[in-house]
Amino acid sequence: MRSFVTVLIVLFCLVSWSEKLSLPGYYKPKELKLTPIQKSTEAYLNINLILPKGQKLNKKARSEVSIFEKWNGQWQKTGRVNLNNTFSFGQEIHLKQKVSFQSTSGPTAVGATIYHCAKDGRFCVIDYYQGLLERSDNEASKVANVKIKATPPSF
Repeated sequence: MRSFVTVLIVLFCLVSWSEKLSLPGYYKPKELKLTPIQKSTEAYLNINLILPKGQKLNKKARSEVSIFEKWNGQWQKTGRVNLNNTFSFGQEIHLKQKVSFQSTSGPTAVGATIYHCAKDGRFCVIDYYQGLLERSDNEASKVANVKIKATPPSF
């Protein structure tokens, strides 16, 4: 009986692990909770990035929000939104960007890499985020809300 329970626990762990999102190039990402969108070849990302107090984007590094689609069992980057070319008021960046998909309904994910530094440029942080983007048949919106709250530096 004990070995049967052990086998069940191992199988449960393997199934849970295999279903976990793992986008290429993202180191210990935080989870993005995304609003579902309609099945379509295009949509809008409504990006709201909140930086910690006293921080700004590092314009020398590529901060971006990326679109991934799954092809032949592998996540492929199929689009990106460059955040370095945006204008911000204070610690918040708001951007609504049209994005295209290569399929109308396949598995889709959003990843984000945010490079931010103290305003004097002395201490920088790299944040990674990822989340599944559900594409629905019902009356979902054509706009996916992407809210990113960057991590404050820890000393």
